[in-house]
Amino acid sequence: MSHGSGPSDLELEIIQLCGLSKMLAPGLLRRALADVNAANPPTPEDVLRALPMIETRMRAYLPPPEVRERSAQMQRLLSNWGSPAPASARPSRPQVGRG
Repeated sequence: MSHGSGPSDLELEIIQLCGLSKMLAPGLLRRALADVNAANPPTPEDVLRALPMIETRMRAYLPPPEVRERSAQMQRLLSNWGSPAPASARPSRPQVGRG
């Protein structure tokens, strides 16, 4: 995981999707990324390569159906990472009126 400035945005998203406590999830991700010699900060491809290790570690804490669902959510996130969000998914900016 990234050092110094804290986890990257991608790492934070994956940590949240793990569904584990804030104490467990960062270490789980850090070890899985180390297993695949991921870059620092990791790329989406690094996280995809680490996904089997992430799933294995999640199974120690979560039931298999939940691990499968969370893994699918991670895969969707990683496949769309860096792609612009559709206009409907972007938060709208408040309109500033002309007095």
